[in-house]
Amino acid sequence: MTGLMPILAFGFITPWLFAAGAAATSVPIIIHLLNKRRFRIVVWAAMDFLLAAQRRNARRLKFQRWLLLALRCLALLVLAAAIAQLTLSSTAIGGMLSGDRVLVAIWDDSYSMGFARPNTPSAFEKSKKLLTEWVAGLPAGDRVMVIRASTGGQLPGSKPTLDREAIRRAIEASTVSDAGTDLAAAFDQGADVLKDLEKSTRSRQVVVLTDGSASSLKGQAGGRGQAADTDRLKKSTDNLRKLTTGFKIVDVGTSDQMNLAVTDLRPERPVVVAGMTAEFRVTIQNATNTAQSDLPVTVLLDGVIVHTDRVAKIDAGASRSIVVPVTIATPGRHHLEARIGLENSMLPVDDVRRLMVNVQREVPLLLVDGSPGDARTLGSATYLWVAYNLSSDAKSASLFAPRIISELELATTPLKNYAAVIMSDTAEPRGTVLEALQRYVRDDGGLLMILPGPRTNAEQMNAVLGERGAKMLPATFGQPVKLEGSEQIQRGLAFNAEGFTHPVLAKFGDAYKRGEQVGFLSVQTNQYFKLGVPKDGSSEVVLRYQSDANDAAVVTQQVGKGRVTVFASTADTRWNSFGAKPSFVPFMHELMFYCLPRDTDGLTLTVGERINLLADASSAETGKAPVPGAWTAPKNGRINVTQVVDKDSRARLQSQALTLAGYYAPATGNIPNVVAVNVDAAEADIRHQSAAQISAALGVETSDILQNVKALETRTETNGDSGGSNIARALLLAGLILLVAETVMARLFSVYR
Repeated sequence: MTGLMPILAFGFITPWLFAAGAAATSVPIIIHLLNKRRFRIVVWAAMDFLLAAQRRNARRLKFQRWLLLALRCLALLVLAAAIAQLTLSSTAIGGMLSGDRVLVAIWDDSYSMGFARPNTPSAFEKSKKLLTEWVAGLPAGDRVMVIRASTGGQLPGSKPTLDREAIRRAIEASTVSDAGTDLAAAFDQGADVLKDLEKSTRSRQVVVLTDGSASSLKGQAGGRGQAADTDRLKKSTDNLRKLTTGFKIVDVGTSDQMNLAVTDLRPERPVVVAGMTAEFRVTIQNATNTAQSDLPVTVLLDGVIVHTDRVAKIDAGASRSIVVPVTIATPGRHHLEARIGLENSMLPVDDVRRLMVNVQREVPLLLVDGSPGDARTLGSATYLWVAYNLSSDAKSASLFAPRIISELELATTPLKNYAAVIMSDTAEPRGTVLEALQRYVRDDGGLLMILPGPRTNAEQMNAVLGERGAKMLPATFGQPVKLEGSEQIQRGLAFNAEGFTHPVLAKFGDAYKRGEQVGFLSVQTNQYFKLGVPKDGSSEVVLRYQSDANDAAVVTQQVGKGRVTVFASTADTRWNSFGAKPSFVPFMHELMFYCLPRDTDGLTLTVGERINLLADASSAETGKAPVPGAWTAPKNGRINVTQVVDKDSRARLQSQALTLAGYYAPATGNIPNVVAVNVDAAEADIRHQSAAQISAALGVETSDILQNVKALETRTETNGDSGGSNIARALLLAGLILLVAETVMARLFSVYR
């Protein structure tokens, strides 16, 4: 556009109503003209006095008649303009009169919006075009704001603005993100903005542009399942709608949206040891409406193909996993990728899944022996030391490297060097030892195992580590249960495997199905502590006894970033025969694998998360610790990573939220990739939802959902209240005031005459 904008432009939403009202203004004029002809001259004696009085007041009476006529015509004209909904648009007067309309566009820019068939624009490109044209066509006095639904971000600034050109440029510069959809967060942000403007604005319109994918309608409610997510999304939608005078959802998706995605890549065990074959689970989701067969899967290690496979069949809407073996020869950081080979992929961003693996030379374990042995007896931790020095299959080297120390040495031993700390028949920890254990478990993500014995004081252990103390026990220690009588002692108390349903017991269940006796159910226990398991579901019972009360034998619980596991009986054979059974070694190994944290020290993230690493993370084997400063990012980008000191005086590397999927590494020093970032797996189901399904998910009417839209409306409101420069209410009030004034003045004039 060139030249100057008009000082004042106006129009009517229903111009025919104004035309009819304008025509009605002729009625008072016609009546006035007709009234002038309704008299005849009659001469009589007193006429001379009346004519003299008329001549004296003629000018005043004429003015009164014309004033009343003008008021009547103007009142009709103003009422007609109000009913026809007069609108103004200008840089000066229009901006002053129409600054009470706010328009908020909530724009789904998640990666599912990038789905595109060949030679067809994506939903994102269609929505960008709609938004650009919409913003350009808004009246000058309208304030506008765009909220991105993938991150809750705003374009630009944090409040609605009159600077439409800045908004238009920001929209045109936008690209589809690698993030997932969070409509609920975007709706909440929109509600916060409109709530602040509710009293100062008359019109508040919201338009939502989304692809109507199944994933976008599930919400992001933090881990309680889809039902909770949907409830949150409905609540956020309702809160936003209550603050608006117009609410529309523009569905820019297509009914043929479909996707195949790699949604998970993880090791079967939480630790990977150099030179030993590890198994990795690859999960593929079929977000189409038909079954998919013979899908090629490729696994790459540090960019080199190490395994190829095919997935036989995945039903429509289902997922399927395969387990692939990978041997990583050297310790240190390595990146693993799983890819599906699709020709002409229409959404390639989720065809790959990345995993940073911190490969260990071994798994170091710290065994704290509270009852060291002598020349004639074994220490309480000896059986544990033997179990972790052996491999579970007795055919290969052990993954573990156990070290035994005494309780006195625990105070001076750096716990962060160990994957797990196992305390056998020790007293309750206190002072600096307790503080170190708390930090090790809660902040460092370590595993603490407690196996009691004769030195265990149940009351003191509960006071120090239980709810009254450090709040780290998954179960409270009760009084010891001791079998009495020679017959009971000889028979002992056996384990109750409960059908081997727990993952730790799965291998034992498989062995029993094959008819193999591994000495698990023949374990005899003569004494144990009765464990009080919380009834709130916060703790998990791994194994029970065949007692009348079905007492717990092993209980575990997540504590902070780490985990604490408690046994009811000893690690040696003083209270049970477990340590002498062939099942002891594989059980302790499986329990260790199950309880060790499965994260990768913050090395594998999802788009939207931030880098938050210890400054020496994963550097022990490579000799190249990550450093602060500029880091390389995907698509030839750069991010800034800063070093901070946490509350425990440890140096950490931190960044802003990561917006792109791929690899990140320091830009200098030739340091290998440090962090791998994936797209949100929850976004993979891009199958298009019908208007009825969208309506049900958001709790809106189907009439609020627009499909196959060619252009966004800029003037029409849902509840009939026009926005921007519409001054209908003011005109209606002015018309009523004019009618009242005409009535009062007509009464006064008639009395005066």
